[in-house]
Amino acid sequence: MNRRIAGITLSLSLALGTLAFYQQPESTAKAETLSEIKKKQDANKQRGAAAEKKLAQNEHKQDALESEIARLDKISTETDEKIRAKEAEIADTKEEIAELEKEIEVVQKRIDERDKLLKDRVKAMYENGGAVSYLDVMLGSKDFGNFIERVFALNMIADQDKQILEDQKKDKKLLESKKSKVEAALTKLQIAASQLQELRKQLDSQMAAKDKLMDQLKKDQSHLEHEVHKVENAEKLLKAQEAAIRAEM
Repeated sequence: MNRRIAGITLSLSLALGTLAFYQQPESTAKAETLSEIKKKQDANKQRGAAAEKKLAQNEHKQDALESEIARLDKISTETDEKIRAKEAEIADTKEEIAELEKEIEVVQKRIDERDKLLKDRVKAMYENGGAVSYLDVMLGSKDFGNFIERVFALNMIADQDKQILEDQKKDKKLLESKKSKVEAALTKLQIAASQLQELRKQLDSQMAAKDKLMDQLKKDQSHLEHEVHKVENAEKLLKAQEAAIRAEM
């Protein structure tokens, strides 16, 4: 009886020992698998943290760039308004110059006509010896008093012609002076308009560069967001694997 019990005990011990022998490598393998999963999880977290950091930096750059683009856009709008205003001033100034040129032309025509008239009178007096006109006046006068009046009238007419001619010349000088000032103002306006146009080109160039950079940042953002999603999916998978292994242990 005792021998039978001893035999059974020995057999049971051997069986348990054999079972433990086979279970130990399996537990060790699972522990090693969990260790590998832990390493992968740590690496995945680092990868995710790096991607999220880059994503945050990208978003910060986009915010700053959007502010800069808005600033440039505002300056561009203001510059366009200034250009339109300068162009309107230039158009008005050109019209003013055209009007002044017409006025100068009219005054010059009057001066030429009056000057020709005076020259013709002087020529006639010279050709007639200068006394014929006075003789005609004397013969046509009713009396000496009338003669004096008519001579005085002739002199007044001549003096008035000269005065008119001088006044017209002064008017012409004033018009030409005004035209010179207006032309100088036009030159300044054209220079200012040219500078504004150059500024507009620079703004367009800067805006194009900013837009290109924004496009690249958005592409990078999309790539980083995809990377973050991959990390999140990998984390879920690793957690599921870890849970499955622990459930079998």
